[in-house]
Amino acid sequence: MMSKLVTIIMSTYNETEVELRESINSVLNQTYTNFEYIIVNDNPKNANLARVLNQLSDKRIKIIQNKNNKGLVWSLNRALKRAVGDIIVRMDADDICINNRIERQLEYLNDNRLDLIGSYVELIDEKGCSIKKLMKLPQTHKEIAFYMKWGNCIVHPTWMGKREVFVKLDGYIKAIHCEDYDFILRALRAGFKVGNVPEKLLKYRIRQESISRENIVQQYILRLYLSNNIKTILYENNLREKDILNYVNSDKFREECDAYKRYRQCKKALISHNNIFEQLPNMITSKFLYLDIIEKLTLFMREH
Repeated sequence: MMSKLVTIIMSTYNETEVELRESINSVLNQTYTNFEYIIVNDNPKNANLARVLNQLSDKRIKIIQNKNNKGLVWSLNRALKRAVGDIIVRMDADDICINNRIERQLEYLNDNRLDLIGSYVELIDEKGCSIKKLMKLPQTHKEIAFYMKWGNCIVHPTWMGKREVFVKLDGYIKAIHCEDYDFILRALRAGFKVGNVPEKLLKYRIRQESISRENIVQQYILRLYLSNNIKTILYENNLREKDILNYVNSDKFREECDAYKRYRQCKKALISHNNIFEQLPNMITSKFLYLDIIEKLTLFMREH
């Protein structure tokens, strides 16, 4: 089993020194040791981050310095071009691997003849305190393919996949804040088999000021677009990226974002018991109410 070289790819941006050190150590202390660890510094102006990376002495680590901030998609694709392992593993710079993560996922990938997998996770906050001890996700390829309509079912920093998956799909494309969701949709479309190890193998940090939270409206509307068009949009990479960028720059996208913002504001007002009679009609007539209900039901179903 140790004969397979694994490449772990990670991009850093604004993590604290404590988060970064804990994340890196959780990789270096894995029970599976035959790996290269590619870390992309996507924030060269952050002196503390650079200092931590410069202090690393493990020979398995390879540091890539971006000249300026390029974003997650660009950084991960750059790491993929440098990767030489048979297996690609994703990791985020503020998350924590369980010490047998790589070993256990590699066993599961091989035993079940899958191409790309994730795992269950524990949700933690900025201080490392547990928010949710165990977040379950759909386990089988069939279940994941079904539930992907309502959101990603393989947590991005838990990914382990065969090199051929990333090569055939030509890495990530510019799907703003939905690059992982788009990637799994393309993997399914290309016929790759996916799954989740039914065990907690990662502590997944939820940060109140994360990029995805700041842009939750755009992320949600683009995800709807991707899920609604999975069967009709051709999945050649150049065409797919052009389609997404055209949509994001369209009036339709801006209108949908504005409508979703109004729905969220209305929902917040109702929860706060402000202007209930004024807000209730707006809530009932919004399509997002019904999408919200359906998604909450599917989230409940996929964890039980």
